[in-house]
Amino acid sequence: LQPTTPLNRINANYVTTGPDAFLRVASDLDVLLGARYAKASFGSTPFAQVDSHTLSGNLGVRSALSATSAVSLNATVSQIKYEELGDPTYDQADLFARYDARSQRGGIALDLGASQLRDAGANVTAPLVRLTLFHRLTPSWNVNLSGGSQFQNSGTALQSAFGGERVVNGQLVNGPAPPGVGTQGGTVADINLSQAPFRAVNARLAFDFIRSRTSFDVAADIARQRYQFGANGLDRNSVGAGTAFTRRLRENVDFHVYGNYERRMPLAVLPADRTTSGSAGFDWRAGALLSLTLSFSRELRSTEAGGLGYSVNRAYLGFNYGPPAPRVVFTAPGQNATGVSSP
Repeated sequence: LQPTTPLNRINANYVTTGPDAFLRVASDLDVLLGARYAKASFGSTPFAQVDSHTLSGNLGVRSALSATSAVSLNATVSQIKYEELGDPTYDQADLFARYDARSQRGGIALDLGASQLRDAGANVTAPLVRLTLFHRLTPSWNVNLSGGSQFQNSGTALQSAFGGERVVNGQLVNGPAPPGVGTQGGTVADINLSQAPFRAVNARLAFDFIRSRTSFDVAADIARQRYQFGANGLDRNSVGAGTAFTRRLRENVDFHVYGNYERRMPLAVLPADRTTSGSAGFDWRAGALLSLTLSFSRELRSTEAGGLGYSVNRAYLGFNYGPPAPRVVFTAPGQNATGVSSP
């Protein structure tokens, strides 16, 4: 609960890599194989003991129900090892069925199953649920509903906040998180640093308006974190809301405005706090590969007890050299997802 300074910023990194194999064993049946290595680093003393390595493997069998729908049975086993003296570890096993389908007006991706944590002294089992539901209300308005219940840790929470695999419009894609989290002018990713995994339960409802020159979205979410293996002092609930508006002023100039509100409610020790942030700026594409961003943001954090609040103003000027980040848009069955520049 302090302003960000060079003395307390944490250089957090998450990297993951590994192969995937898709083996066609029949006209409508695939075997899915995969392996992953991941490393989470929070390079700031005294948080080094949260650094971790993860090894995981997954096996799945997927059957096509139609040209636009499929069902699969999946199993994933992971070992998470921390770099603290003594190499504390825990294992996680997930078993779940996935159903995904698309139509001309929407899409759904649903995982249902169970997840188990195991360490030297305890086993914890809980339902595994992940849902993303997309529906096109009109040619311009869409509604997105997402949520679920799953086990996470500090590393996977960092990955979820800033990018990685996610479901967009009923499709599984890789890429950065939407504006508002981890972007210039966006809110800080607030992650508890702990070796203990937690059960994350969340739900999010968003409405999007998308036209050729204008886009607008508004969203609200609720979440709770319940820590395992006795680390209950970190348990907390949170609620949030956000909005984003972009307008193409010229063919190569966009104007954007973001706003976010979040209230975190710890169940022990710390007081509840509120964070309100907003940002406005311009994006200028100077060529096929070069783009510039100029923005100003303000973040205000307050607590319900004590004097731990703060406010921060940020001016941001940056450039990106490379292809523009794709924005996945919904497509009708039989078409490929289309990547277009952010509006």
